[in-house]
Amino acid sequence: MKKILQLLTSLLLLVAMFSCDNSTSGTTFDSTSDWWVKGSFDGWKDSVDDETRHFFTIDEVDNNILTYEVTGLYTLDYEFVLVDAAGTEWKAPTATTAVSDTALTFVSAENANATFTAAFTTYTIKVDITDAEAPSVTIEAGSTAATAPTFEVLADNLIFKGGIFDSNWTAQTGVLDATAKTVTYDDLTIVSNSGEFGIDGIDGWFEGLTIDSPTVEGESTTPANFLKSGGNSKLINVPKVDSVYTVVITIDPEATNIEEKYSIAFTLKTLGTEDWVIDFAWLAPRTKIKGDLFDIGWTATAGTVNATAKTVTYEVTIDNASGSFGFEIFDGGGWATIEDPLASGDAAVEIISNANGNGQFSDAAVDDVYTVVVTIDDTVALDAGRYMLSISKN
Repeated sequence: MKKILQLLTSLLLLVAMFSCDNSTSGTTFDSTSDWWVKGSFDGWKDSVDDETRHFFTIDEVDNNILTYEVTGLYTLDYEFVLVDAAGTEWKAPTATTAVSDTALTFVSAENANATFTAAFTTYTIKVDITDAEAPSVTIEAGSTAATAPTFEVLADNLIFKGGIFDSNWTAQTGVLDATAKTVTYDDLTIVSNSGEFGIDGIDGWFEGLTIDSPTVEGESTTPANFLKSGGNSKLINVPKVDSVYTVVITIDPEATNIEEKYSIAFTLKTLGTEDWVIDFAWLAPRTKIKGDLFDIGWTATAGTVNATAKTVTYEVTIDNASGSFGFEIFDGGGWATIEDPLASGDAAVEIISNANGNGQFSDAAVDDVYTVVVTIDDTVALDAGRYMLSISKN
């Protein structure tokens, strides 16, 4: 009987130990944080639907300590950012972006992607959110030395996309040629003569090119190397509407200069039949809105067109109002934003092509319905007041 009582006592102690409250916040311990990390180590994957968000693990002893182990790394420079439960991105301060075993405090303004150079195949990103408005970040290296990536690794991680194509920034599927060290994208239809494109991958985002389109079927551009700065790349002077191109990206895995690793060439496969006419009738159906402020989320949504007033109108419900949130407008050539916060009832503000950041709406209320009006002046250039935006509460 004594042994039975001892066993029961031990069992009760075990139950008590494993069901106790380990949380510093006074709630039952949950091993998964609502903070997550995204970065160039896997092409910035962040899909909820595909479950590719990399959520941190909460430390059982101190719930303010979060960790995530990045694996499968090569001898490359990597970038990453943190995202909190509200969707706010936390990045490194612009003055210091390199993360190491010395704590670096992340910020949500005046920031840049955090960076580190991988000497090992694994690194643990460690975040201290004792002060959630100043997350402190370090990284801890693994023990296995990293190696340089092969062509196949670089190509498999390559993401090529652009607003210039009818796919509208959807990543394209290419055909790999390990002998020629190329990735080929065929039958890409152009829908904008001022659109942009770029490539992403485990080397980061490449940009900075302005390429003059061929004008004769079968002609190709001279291969041009991508840069690491200078804004999204552009294909200009597209000769006809709906022209079709073949794009070849060449990868040099032996390149020591990162800006010589990737080059691109466009071949005009099929010349379109119509001239470009950039008027309201062409612009209006291509003017769309999206944003995590609205119930439509980041899915680009078309509005109601009024050809007489030259407006496109959207009726949206606010479903995320814990601060100011972004929205963007698409004009067939790229996403554009407003520079300064806009409140309901304010005078219309200009939408600026390639403005940094997302437009901000400062007085949103959950479940309130708003009317968003974009007025289009098709007599002026994109960067000179073509689009004006206003918001009013219904």
